[in-house]
Amino acid sequence: MPMSKKWPLPLLILMLLLIVKCKDSSTQITGSTSLTQAQANGSTNSSSSVGNLAAPSPITPSPQAKNVARAAKFKWKAVDGAKGYELDASHGNKMVFHQYVDSTSFTSYKALAAKTTYYWRVRAIKKGKKGKWSGIRHFTTRAKLDSSALGKLPAPLQGAPSDSAKNVARLPKFTWKAVDGADRYILDASHGNKMVFHQHVKGTSFTPRKALAGGTRYYWRVRAIKNGMKGKWSGIWHFTTKAKTNSSTGNLSAPKQVAPSDKENNVSVKPNFKWKAVDAAGAYILDVSHGNKMVLHQRIDSTGFTPKKAWSAKTTYYWRVRAIRNGTKGKWSATHSFTTAATGSNSGSGNTNTSGSGNTNSGGSGSNSGGSSSNTGNSSNAKSSVSADRQALMDLYKATNGSGWSHHSGWGTGEPMGSWYGIKTNSRGR
Repeated sequence: MPMSKKWPLPLLILMLLLIVKCKDSSTQITGSTSLTQAQANGSTNSSSSVGNLAAPSPITPSPQAKNVARAAKFKWKAVDGAKGYELDASHGNKMVFHQYVDSTSFTSYKALAAKTTYYWRVRAIKKGKKGKWSGIRHFTTRAKLDSSALGKLPAPLQGAPSDSAKNVARLPKFTWKAVDGADRYILDASHGNKMVFHQHVKGTSFTPRKALAGGTRYYWRVRAIKNGMKGKWSGIWHFTTKAKTNSSTGNLSAPKQVAPSDKENNVSVKPNFKWKAVDAAGAYILDVSHGNKMVLHQRIDSTGFTPKKAWSAKTTYYWRVRAIRNGTKGKWSATHSFTTAATGSNSGSGNTNTSGSGNTNSGGSGSNSGGSSSNTGNSSNAKSSVSADRQALMDLYKATNGSGWSHHSGWGTGEPMGSWYGIKTNSRGR
């Protein structure tokens, strides 16, 4: 038999170390594959977004750690210049966490599975630029759960307005990164000791409807909520809005009118005026005229207005609107016209006499043109006529899909017809 070859001891030790290293690398590749799949599905950004930010150095859980708490706490060393971090954790092909964090640690707020191996990595973020990923580490959880160790929802990573930003639009768009699993968010903005708004938001952005004051410093923060559980507040950032202009019309453009449209007919006698918002507008001035008479000159704090009292039927009106801001007036919109519809069965001048004499009224005053007797009729005829009027109106309501009208309050209820939207009645309820 040939003699077996004897290997020097140092060489044997080196070969053994290489075998162990390859085995560990194979395990890391498995974890890398799952994170890479998540990256391909849009959970992480591609390497093309890598800036000059170095990869963070993971601290805990340590590589291949065993018996890790199911409320795992992740830690890493800070990266110089980073404003936040992006943390990925996966199990098999499932991404367990894809979390934005504003500090160098994160404690799981949901329990990890027992005796399960997870893979994780982290990278730094600064002004939208994302740095290099750390190496992928893995750990295995213990069997029991200490629920008291579970963390809170992390603070959202703020986006805009950035901290200390200047010349911010007076209708700023607040943005932040999503917190994994959050149902909604609470956004606070203040000026001095005054809370400007305390807003519940379903998404990850919010723009106020009313313009903020010009040349003013504001402070803001945001927190996540999940199933009633409130997360940590973000840091408090501040920004300063653009200064107001001294121009007579400033930079306020003319509002774009929506309704009533130009030359529209059969408009409700309680017109619903609408227009598009103007950036940085604090309020609006609405003008409406008929002939040489100004019917309305009204300051409006929103982008719509409906008068409380009905206007004249079958009448042409003209309207325009402009934005205002801290006394500065913007450009007027174009002047549009519209014509109102008849108010109902008794609109105009043709009310039918119910006295049974066959005479009709010559006008809307209720006087009888055929004699001196008052136009009262008997009570049973009056009740019958009111009932017939109600039925006729309901037939119209059903035939024209009245439930789909913009305004149909009162219609079809037991209330007197005079309380129905757009209907006027006389002293006899007709």
